[in-house]
Amino acid sequence: MDFRDLQYIVAIAQHQSLTKAAEALYVTQPTLSKFVKQTEQLLGQKLFRRVGKKFVLTYAGERYLCYAHEILALKNNMDQELIDIAQSKEGVLRVGFSALRGSKIILDIIPAFTSQYPNIQLKLKEVNFDSFENLLLSGELDLVFFNLPIRNSNIAYEVLTKDEILLVASSKNPIGKKAVINPNSKHLWIDIKHTINETFIMMSQDLRLYNIINSLFTEAQIVPNILFHTRNLEAASILASENFGVTFTTEAYIRHTLFKHPPALYTVGNPPIYRTFVAAYRKGSYLPNYVKDIIHLAKTHKVSADTDINQNHKQNE
Repeated sequence: MDFRDLQYIVAIAQHQSLTKAAEALYVTQPTLSKFVKQTEQLLGQKLFRRVGKKFVLTYAGERYLCYAHEILALKNNMDQELIDIAQSKEGVLRVGFSALRGSKIILDIIPAFTSQYPNIQLKLKEVNFDSFENLLLSGELDLVFFNLPIRNSNIAYEVLTKDEILLVASSKNPIGKKAVINPNSKHLWIDIKHTINETFIMMSQDLRLYNIINSLFTEAQIVPNILFHTRNLEAASILASENFGVTFTTEAYIRHTLFKHPPALYTVGNPPIYRTFVAAYRKGSYLPNYVKDIIHLAKTHKVSADTDINQNHKQNE
């Protein structure tokens, strides 16, 4: 058994198809079929069940896959550490990011990273909340930029920033008259109950931010008047700034949104509600210098971004 054998089993389990796995591995389908047959004969038990056209892992196959992931992760750690020891700056960094929040920071830090490490090949993958933990643990990704929570204890992370969840309205909206100073936030605070007569542009229900906002409404016993739902938080904030309803967003989106008229931003939680954005990786995995540096760039981005939003806030006042 060698590392290639482990990679073959991982690919077949991932694709549940010899044809697709062969394409991903750049080998022929007959080669892979022969490999499976010989491996199962050698082990004396089946690793896969054929369910229609799918190759589904048996219990033995699941255990094989578990150890295969661990062994391949150890090999990857060894390879990366030896590269660093040799002071070679060549390598591959596989980074996952969320479609909304993660994409913003990726756009900001990639130019600086590629300038510092021109020979590191960046492989980027947009991932959703349900898949990013498995992609990290399987070794398909080295690093993921995502919001907490993280459910698997085998994943470690470093906090990059905490973004406050804000109510966005037009500066002309009279709701601002009900805002008061909040010593715990740089924004004025509004009791969520004062929004009972407002029309809301709400984020889509498949976004985790929706659950947070919905909990606020439930606690306040409010049934919001919703104009429509959208995944485009920037567009929702722009519409709200033009007095076309109100919406919710986070400081991160405000930083990346171009407004014709600066919006009024209000704290709605008491205490303020934050979302924690992190850089996540496999616990115990070796982090090459370039991984540590891209995390550092993300943290530096957080500092400069906070400065920008503070300046914008003062201008709006």
